Amino acid sequence: MNDTDAQVMLTLAGLTYRGFADIRSGEPHADILAQGVLDGLGTLGPVKDNWDLVWGPVTSRGPRAVFDSSAMYVVRERRPPHRHVVAIRGTNPVSASDWLLGDLWVTTTVPWPYAPPDGAALSASTAVGLATLQAMRAPAVASTLARVATLPPATRMAEHSMTEFLEHSKQFAAGILETIQSRLQPGEAARGIPTLDLRPTLSAPAPAPGDPDLLTFLKTESDAAPDALNIVVAGHSKGGALAPALALWLEEARASGAAAERWDTKGSAQVSCYAFAGPTPGNAAFAARVGRMLGARYQHLRNAKDIVTHAWQDDELRAIPGLYGVRSKVLDPLIRLIASQVQQFGYAQTPAFVRSFVGGLGRGRPFGVQFIHQHMEAYLEQIGLAAGGIHAADFFF
Repeated sequence: MNDTDAQVMLTLAGLTYRGFADIRSGEPHADILAQGVLDGLGTLGPVKDNWDLVWGPVTSRGPRAVFDSSAMYVVRERRPPHRHVVAIRGTNPVSASDWLLGDLWVTTTVPWPYAPPDGAALSASTAVGLATLQAMRAPAVASTLARVATLPPATRMAEHSMTEFLEHSKQFAAGILETIQSRLQPGEAARGIPTLDLRPTLSAPAPAPGDPDLLTFLKTESDAAPDALNIVVAGHSKGGALAPALALWLEEARASGAAAERWDTKGSAQVSCYAFAGPTPGNAAFAARVGRMLGARYQHLRNAKDIVTHAWQDDELRAIPGLYGVRSKVLDPLIRLIASQVQQFGYAQTPAFVRSFVGGLGRGRPFGVQFIHQHMEAYLEQIGLAAGGIHAADFFF
Protein backbone atom coordinates (compact mmCIF):
# COMPACT_ATOMS: atom_id res chain seq x y z
CA MET A 1 0.00 0.00 0.00
CA ASN A 2 1.79 3.13 -1.18
CA ASP A 3 0.80 6.43 0.40
CA THR A 4 -0.50 7.97 -2.83
CA ASP A 5 -2.98 5.18 -3.43
CA ALA A 6 -3.83 5.06 0.27
CA GLN A 7 -4.64 8.78 0.19
CA VAL A 8 -7.05 8.27 -2.69
CA MET A 9 -8.77 5.25 -1.19
CA LEU A 10 -9.10 6.70 2.32
CA THR A 11 -10.48 9.93 0.88
CA LEU A 12 -13.09 8.03 -1.14
CA ALA A 13 -13.98 5.90 1.88
CA GLY A 14 -14.15 8.98 4.09
CA LEU A 15 -16.62 10.75 1.82
CA THR A 16 -19.22 8.07 2.58
CA TYR A 17 -19.71 9.79 5.97
CA ARG A 18 -21.17 12.87 4.31
CA GLY A 19 -24.84 13.35 5.19
CA PHE A 20 -24.62 10.97 8.17
CA ALA A 21 -26.65 13.22 10.50
CA ASP A 22 -29.41 14.10 8.02
CA ILE A 23 -32.79 12.84 9.26
CA ARG A 24 -34.67 13.10 5.97
CA SER A 25 -35.49 9.92 4.08
CA GLY A 26 -35.83 8.82 0.46
CA GLU A 27 -34.49 10.96 -2.35
CA PRO A 28 -33.96 14.11 -0.23
CA HIS A 29 -31.60 12.21 2.06
CA ALA A 30 -29.79 10.45 -0.80
CA ASP A 31 -29.37 13.80 -2.55
CA ILE A 32 -27.73 15.36 0.51
CA LEU A 33 -25.22 12.53 0.62
CA ALA A 34 -24.65 12.77 -3.14
CA GLN A 35 -24.07 16.51 -2.84
CA GLY A 36 -21.46 15.90 -0.17
CA VAL A 37 -19.70 13.21 -2.19
CA LEU A 38 -19.65 15.32 -5.35
CA ASP A 39 -18.34 18.30 -3.39
CA GLY A 40 -15.49 16.16 -2.06
CA LEU A 41 -14.69 14.71 -5.48
CA GLY A 42 -14.33 18.23 -6.81
CA THR A 43 -12.38 19.82 -3.96
CA LEU A 44 -10.22 17.31 -2.01
CA GLY A 45 -6.71 17.07 -3.41
CA PRO A 46 -6.13 13.31 -3.75
CA VAL A 47 -9.33 12.79 -5.75
CA LYS A 48 -10.01 16.23 -7.22
CA ASP A 49 -11.48 16.13 -10.72
CA ASN A 50 -10.38 12.54 -11.38
CA TRP A 51 -13.47 10.50 -10.44
CA ASP A 52 -17.05 10.33 -11.67
CA LEU A 53 -19.96 9.14 -9.56
CA VAL A 54 -21.53 6.22 -11.46
CA TRP A 55 -23.74 4.41 -8.91
CA GLY A 56 -25.37 5.62 -5.71
CA PRO A 57 -24.88 6.91 -3.13
CA VAL A 58 -27.35 4.59 -1.42
CA THR A 59 -28.18 4.37 2.26
CA SER A 60 -30.25 2.05 4.41
CA ARG A 61 -32.26 2.79 7.53
CA GLY A 62 -34.24 0.62 9.93
CA PRO A 63 -38.03 1.01 10.05
CA ARG A 64 -37.99 3.09 13.25
CA ALA A 65 -34.49 4.55 13.00
CA VAL A 66 -33.88 8.29 12.83
CA PHE A 67 -30.51 8.05 11.08
CA ASP A 68 -29.23 5.76 8.36
CA SER A 69 -26.92 2.88 9.26
CA SER A 70 -25.18 2.05 5.96
CA ALA A 71 -24.01 3.92 2.89
CA MET A 72 -22.21 2.97 -0.32
CA TYR A 73 -21.39 4.48 -3.70
CA VAL A 74 -19.27 3.68 -6.77
CA VAL A 75 -16.99 6.04 -8.67
CA ARG A 76 -15.05 5.47 -11.89
CA GLU A 77 -11.59 6.88 -12.53
CA ARG A 78 -11.35 9.31 -15.44
CA ARG A 79 -7.72 8.54 -16.25
CA PRO A 80 -6.21 5.10 -16.87
CA PRO A 81 -6.48 2.49 -15.45
CA HIS A 82 -10.14 3.64 -15.13
CA ARG A 83 -10.65 1.83 -11.86
CA HIS A 84 -14.05 1.51 -10.22
CA VAL A 85 -14.01 2.10 -6.46
CA VAL A 86 -16.81 0.76 -4.28
CA ALA A 87 -16.72 2.96 -1.18
CA ILE A 88 -18.39 1.71 2.01
CA ARG A 89 -19.22 3.80 5.06
CA GLY A 90 -18.13 2.92 8.58
CA THR A 91 -20.31 3.29 11.67
CA ASN A 92 -22.74 6.19 11.74
CA PRO A 93 -21.74 7.73 15.10
CA VAL A 94 -25.28 8.94 15.85
CA SER A 95 -27.15 5.76 14.92
CA ALA A 96 -27.84 3.51 17.90
CA SER A 97 -29.05 0.71 15.63
CA ASP A 98 -25.79 0.84 13.69
CA TRP A 99 -23.72 0.46 16.86
CA LEU A 100 -25.88 -2.40 18.10
CA LEU A 101 -26.26 -4.35 14.86
CA GLY A 102 -23.47 -3.04 12.65
CA ASP A 103 -20.62 -3.28 15.15
CA LEU A 104 -21.40 -5.13 18.35
CA TRP A 105 -23.36 -8.20 17.28
CA VAL A 106 -20.40 -10.51 17.65
CA THR A 107 -21.75 -13.19 19.97
CA THR A 108 -22.77 -15.37 17.05
CA THR A 109 -21.43 -16.08 13.57
CA VAL A 110 -22.83 -16.82 10.10
CA PRO A 111 -21.15 -19.35 7.75
CA TRP A 112 -19.49 -17.97 4.62
CA PRO A 113 -21.71 -19.41 1.85
CA TYR A 114 -18.97 -20.18 -0.68
CA ALA A 115 -16.94 -22.48 1.52
CA PRO A 116 -18.93 -24.29 4.22
CA PRO A 117 -16.35 -27.10 4.64
CA ASP A 118 -13.48 -24.82 5.68
CA GLY A 119 -15.37 -23.29 8.58
CA ALA A 120 -15.12 -19.70 7.35
CA ALA A 121 -17.67 -17.52 9.12
CA LEU A 122 -18.57 -13.85 9.56
CA SER A 123 -19.66 -12.13 12.73
CA ALA A 124 -23.40 -11.48 12.75
CA SER A 125 -22.70 -7.75 12.40
CA THR A 126 -20.56 -8.25 9.30
CA ALA A 127 -23.06 -10.70 7.79
CA VAL A 128 -26.00 -8.35 8.30
CA GLY A 129 -23.96 -5.43 6.96
CA LEU A 130 -22.88 -7.37 3.87
CA ALA A 131 -26.44 -8.53 3.15
CA THR A 132 -27.60 -4.92 3.47
CA LEU A 133 -25.02 -3.74 0.93
CA GLN A 134 -25.83 -6.59 -1.45
CA ALA A 135 -29.52 -5.62 -1.42
CA MET A 136 -29.01 -1.89 -2.06
CA ARG A 137 -30.38 -0.50 -5.31
CA ALA A 138 -29.48 2.84 -6.85
CA PRO A 139 -31.42 4.97 -9.35
CA ALA A 140 -29.76 6.28 -12.48
CA VAL A 141 -26.97 8.70 -11.57
CA ALA A 142 -28.16 11.22 -14.16
CA SER A 143 -31.39 11.77 -12.25
CA THR A 144 -29.48 12.15 -8.97
CA LEU A 145 -27.11 14.69 -10.50
CA ALA A 146 -30.03 16.67 -11.89
CA ARG A 147 -31.68 16.89 -8.46
CA VAL A 148 -28.43 17.76 -6.68
CA ALA A 149 -27.88 20.63 -9.10
CA THR A 150 -30.99 22.31 -7.69
CA LEU A 151 -29.90 22.10 -4.03
CA PRO A 152 -28.48 25.10 -2.17
CA PRO A 153 -24.73 24.99 -1.47
CA ALA A 154 -23.72 22.60 1.29
CA THR A 155 -22.76 24.10 4.63
CA ARG A 156 -19.76 23.02 6.70
CA MET A 157 -19.33 22.67 10.46
CA ALA A 158 -16.20 23.88 12.20
CA GLU A 159 -13.67 21.17 13.03
CA HIS A 160 -13.79 21.85 16.77
CA SER A 161 -17.56 21.37 16.75
CA MET A 162 -17.15 18.06 14.97
CA THR A 163 -14.64 16.88 17.59
CA GLU A 164 -17.03 17.76 20.41
CA PHE A 165 -19.85 16.01 18.57
CA LEU A 166 -17.88 12.80 18.06
CA GLU A 167 -16.69 12.84 21.66
CA HIS A 168 -20.33 12.79 22.76
CA SER A 169 -21.04 10.02 20.27
CA LYS A 170 -18.23 7.81 21.55
CA GLN A 171 -19.46 8.20 25.13
CA PHE A 172 -22.92 7.22 23.92
CA ALA A 173 -21.46 4.22 22.09
CA ALA A 174 -19.47 3.09 25.13
CA GLY A 175 -22.74 2.80 27.07
CA ILE A 176 -24.26 0.70 24.30
CA LEU A 177 -21.16 -1.52 24.22
CA GLU A 178 -21.36 -2.22 27.94
CA THR A 179 -25.07 -2.98 27.73
CA ILE A 180 -24.91 -5.41 24.84
CA GLN A 181 -21.84 -7.29 25.99
CA SER A 182 -23.12 -7.74 29.53
CA ARG A 183 -26.68 -8.69 28.64
CA LEU A 184 -26.70 -10.30 25.19
CA GLN A 185 -25.70 -13.93 25.50
CA PRO A 186 -24.72 -16.10 22.50
CA GLY A 187 -27.94 -18.12 22.69
CA GLU A 188 -30.08 -15.01 22.52
CA ALA A 189 -28.06 -13.66 19.61
CA ALA A 190 -28.37 -16.85 17.63
CA ARG A 191 -32.14 -16.89 18.05
CA GLY A 192 -32.42 -13.30 16.90
CA ILE A 193 -30.39 -13.41 13.70
CA PRO A 194 -32.45 -13.03 10.52
CA THR A 195 -32.30 -15.40 7.57
CA LEU A 196 -29.58 -14.07 5.26
CA ASP A 197 -28.82 -14.87 1.64
CA LEU A 198 -25.18 -13.91 1.12
CA ARG A 199 -25.17 -15.27 -2.44
CA PRO A 200 -27.63 -12.99 -4.27
CA THR A 201 -28.12 -13.42 -8.01
CA LEU A 202 -28.08 -10.91 -10.81
CA SER A 203 -31.29 -8.99 -11.40
CA ALA A 204 -33.32 -9.98 -14.44
CA PRO A 205 -32.66 -7.81 -17.51
CA ALA A 206 -35.07 -4.88 -17.68
CA PRO A 207 -36.41 -3.28 -20.87
CA ALA A 208 -35.24 0.11 -19.58
CA PRO A 209 -32.59 1.14 -17.04
CA GLY A 210 -33.96 0.59 -13.56
CA ASP A 211 -32.49 0.72 -10.06
CA PRO A 212 -29.73 -1.92 -10.24
CA ASP A 213 -28.08 -3.56 -7.27
CA LEU A 214 -24.29 -3.52 -7.12
CA LEU A 215 -23.79 -6.93 -8.73
CA THR A 216 -26.07 -6.10 -11.66
CA PHE A 217 -24.47 -2.68 -12.08
CA LEU A 218 -20.98 -4.19 -12.26
CA LYS A 219 -22.15 -6.70 -14.86
CA THR A 220 -23.54 -3.85 -16.95
CA GLU A 221 -20.21 -2.01 -16.65
CA SER A 222 -18.30 -5.19 -17.52
CA ASP A 223 -20.44 -5.82 -20.59
CA ALA A 224 -19.89 -2.27 -21.83
CA ALA A 225 -16.18 -1.90 -21.06
CA PRO A 226 -13.62 -2.65 -23.80
CA ASP A 227 -11.25 -4.11 -21.20
CA ALA A 228 -11.58 -6.11 -18.02
CA LEU A 229 -12.79 -4.14 -15.01
CA ASN A 230 -10.50 -3.15 -12.17
CA ILE A 231 -12.63 -3.04 -9.00
CA VAL A 232 -11.36 -1.67 -5.69
CA VAL A 233 -13.43 -1.91 -2.50
CA ALA A 234 -12.52 0.65 0.18
CA GLY A 235 -13.80 1.26 3.68
CA HIS A 236 -12.87 2.74 7.05
CA SER A 237 -13.79 1.44 10.54
CA LYS A 238 -16.88 -0.76 10.19
CA GLY A 239 -16.34 -0.22 6.47
CA GLY A 240 -12.85 -1.66 6.98
CA ALA A 241 -14.46 -4.92 8.07
CA LEU A 242 -17.13 -4.89 5.38
CA ALA A 243 -14.68 -4.05 2.58
CA PRO A 244 -12.81 -7.40 2.61
CA ALA A 245 -16.13 -9.26 3.00
CA LEU A 246 -17.64 -7.48 0.00
CA ALA A 247 -14.42 -7.78 -2.04
CA LEU A 248 -14.24 -11.51 -1.31
CA TRP A 249 -17.90 -11.89 -2.30
CA LEU A 250 -17.24 -10.13 -5.63
CA GLU A 251 -14.21 -12.35 -6.24
CA GLU A 252 -16.14 -15.51 -5.39
CA ALA A 253 -19.11 -14.49 -7.53
CA ARG A 254 -16.79 -13.47 -10.39
CA ALA A 255 -15.33 -16.96 -10.57
CA SER A 256 -18.55 -18.78 -9.70
CA GLY A 257 -19.83 -21.60 -11.82
CA ALA A 258 -23.35 -20.21 -11.42
CA ALA A 259 -24.22 -17.94 -14.34
CA ALA A 260 -26.85 -16.23 -12.19
CA GLU A 261 -24.17 -14.54 -10.06
CA ARG A 262 -21.21 -14.29 -12.47
CA TRP A 263 -20.89 -10.55 -13.17
CA ASP A 264 -17.45 -10.63 -14.83
CA THR A 265 -18.42 -11.33 -18.42
CA LYS A 266 -14.82 -11.24 -19.69
CA GLY A 267 -13.56 -13.57 -16.97
CA SER A 268 -10.50 -11.47 -16.17
CA ALA A 269 -11.66 -8.66 -13.89
CA GLN A 270 -9.45 -7.78 -10.92
CA VAL A 271 -10.93 -7.25 -7.46
CA SER A 272 -8.86 -5.64 -4.72
CA CYS A 273 -9.47 -4.13 -1.31
CA TYR A 274 -8.18 -1.25 0.81
CA ALA A 275 -9.25 -1.48 4.45
CA PHE A 276 -8.52 1.19 7.04
CA ALA A 277 -8.96 0.89 10.82
CA GLY A 278 -11.13 -2.20 10.52
CA PRO A 279 -12.13 -4.67 13.23
CA THR A 280 -12.18 -8.38 12.39
CA PRO A 281 -14.93 -9.27 9.89
CA GLY A 282 -14.93 -12.95 10.79
CA ASN A 283 -13.05 -15.93 12.18
CA ALA A 284 -9.56 -17.21 11.43
CA ALA A 285 -10.80 -19.43 8.59
CA PHE A 286 -12.44 -16.43 6.94
CA ALA A 287 -9.27 -14.36 7.40
CA ALA A 288 -7.24 -17.12 5.77
CA ARG A 289 -9.70 -17.26 2.87
CA VAL A 290 -9.35 -13.51 2.27
CA GLY A 291 -5.57 -13.88 2.21
CA ARG A 292 -5.75 -16.89 -0.11
CA MET A 293 -8.29 -15.50 -2.58
CA LEU A 294 -7.17 -11.86 -2.72
CA GLY A 295 -3.49 -12.13 -1.80
CA ALA A 296 -1.58 -8.89 -2.28
CA ARG A 297 -4.76 -7.31 -3.62
CA TYR A 298 -5.89 -7.06 0.01
CA GLN A 299 -4.31 -4.15 1.88
CA HIS A 300 -5.10 -3.11 5.45
CA LEU A 301 -3.68 0.01 7.12
CA ARG A 302 -3.78 -0.46 10.89
CA ASN A 303 -2.83 1.83 13.77
CA ALA A 304 -1.61 -0.28 16.70
CA LYS A 305 -2.97 2.37 19.08
CA ASP A 306 -6.46 2.26 17.52
CA ILE A 307 -8.85 0.42 19.84
CA VAL A 308 -11.20 -0.51 16.98
CA THR A 309 -8.55 -2.60 15.21
CA HIS A 310 -8.14 -4.68 18.39
CA ALA A 311 -11.71 -5.99 18.13
CA TRP A 312 -12.59 -8.88 18.11
CA GLN A 313 -9.47 -11.03 18.17
CA ASP A 314 -9.04 -12.40 21.69
CA ASP A 315 -5.39 -11.52 22.34
CA GLU A 316 -5.83 -8.13 20.68
CA LEU A 317 -8.88 -7.36 22.81
CA ARG A 318 -6.96 -8.12 25.99
CA ALA A 319 -4.27 -5.60 25.00
CA ILE A 320 -6.75 -2.67 24.92
CA PRO A 321 -6.49 -1.63 28.60
CA GLY A 322 -2.75 -1.01 28.14
CA LEU A 323 -2.97 1.11 24.99
CA TYR A 324 -3.27 4.54 26.66
CA GLY A 325 -1.77 3.87 30.09
CA VAL A 326 -3.96 4.92 33.02
CA ARG A 327 -6.48 6.45 30.61
CA SER A 328 -7.42 3.02 29.22
CA LYS A 329 -6.69 0.87 32.29
CA VAL A 330 -10.24 1.48 33.57
CA LEU A 331 -11.51 -0.63 30.63
CA ASP A 332 -9.89 -3.78 31.97
CA PRO A 333 -12.99 -5.33 33.65
CA LEU A 334 -15.20 -4.62 30.63
CA ILE A 335 -12.64 -5.93 28.16
CA ARG A 336 -12.20 -9.13 30.17
CA LEU A 337 -15.96 -9.65 30.04
CA ILE A 338 -16.14 -9.04 26.28
CA ALA A 339 -13.14 -11.28 25.59
CA SER A 340 -14.68 -14.12 27.57
CA GLN A 341 -17.84 -13.90 25.44
CA VAL A 342 -16.18 -13.82 22.02
CA GLN A 343 -13.12 -16.02 22.55
CA GLN A 344 -14.97 -19.15 21.40
CA PHE A 345 -15.62 -17.70 17.94
CA GLY A 346 -11.94 -17.39 17.00
CA TYR A 347 -12.10 -13.95 15.39
CA ALA A 348 -8.89 -12.98 13.60
CA GLN A 349 -7.43 -10.36 11.31
CA THR A 350 -5.97 -11.42 7.98
CA PRO A 351 -2.25 -11.38 8.87
CA ALA A 352 -0.77 -10.93 5.41
CA PHE A 353 -0.50 -7.57 3.69
CA VAL A 354 -1.23 -5.53 6.81
CA ARG A 355 0.70 -2.30 7.13
CA SER A 356 0.92 -1.27 10.77
CA PHE A 357 2.07 1.92 12.43
CA VAL A 358 2.02 3.30 15.95
CA GLY A 359 0.08 6.54 16.38
CA GLY A 360 1.57 9.14 18.70
CA LEU A 361 -0.33 9.47 21.97
CA GLY A 362 0.46 13.13 22.58
CA ARG A 363 -0.09 14.73 25.94
CA GLY A 364 -3.19 15.79 27.78
CA ARG A 365 -5.75 14.09 25.57
CA PRO A 366 -8.63 12.67 27.61
CA PHE A 367 -9.65 9.12 26.74
CA GLY A 368 -12.48 10.00 24.34
CA VAL A 369 -10.36 12.46 22.36
CA GLN A 370 -7.51 9.96 22.27
CA PHE A 371 -9.87 7.26 20.97
CA ILE A 372 -11.10 9.48 18.15
CA HIS A 373 -7.62 10.74 17.26
CA GLN A 374 -6.16 7.24 16.97
CA HIS A 375 -9.13 5.96 14.97
CA MET A 376 -9.28 8.82 12.50
CA GLU A 377 -6.76 11.65 12.53
CA ALA A 378 -3.75 9.37 13.08
CA TYR A 379 -4.41 7.66 9.74
CA LEU A 380 -4.57 10.99 7.95
CA GLU A 381 -1.27 11.97 9.52
CA GLN A 382 0.38 8.66 8.69
CA ILE A 383 -0.30 8.78 4.94
CA GLY A 384 0.19 12.53 4.50
CA LEU A 385 -3.41 13.70 4.16
CA ALA A 386 -3.18 15.92 7.26
CA ALA A 387 -0.04 17.57 5.90
CA GLY A 388 -2.06 18.34 2.77
CA GLY A 389 -4.73 20.10 4.83
CA ILE A 390 -7.31 17.28 5.00
CA HIS A 391 -8.69 16.44 8.42
CA ALA A 392 -11.48 14.23 9.75
CA ALA A 393 -14.00 17.05 9.67
CA ASP A 394 -13.62 17.23 5.89
CA PHE A 395 -15.18 13.80 5.60
CA PHE A 396 -18.09 14.31 7.95
CA PHE A 397 -19.18 17.84 7.00
